[in-house]
Amino acid sequence: MREIHEKCGQSGRNGQNGLCGQSIPSTSSTYPEIAANAALTLIAVASSLLDRQLATQAKNFENGEGS
Repeated sequence: MREIHEKCGQSGRNGQNGLCGQSIPSTSSTYPEIAANAALTLIAVASSLLDRQLATQAKNFENGEGS
């Protein structure tokens, strides 16, 4: 801790991890993780579109406009 204090000074801007401006390297995404995220996105879009379609059909049915 003393080394970090001497290196960064007393500015109090040492970051959350106390590394004085140094960032933690990000982890690389794996293919299965990317594929799962894509699948979840497609499911969310399909669900939203189906909700809109169902709402339109319900509105049309209530107004006597057919199916």
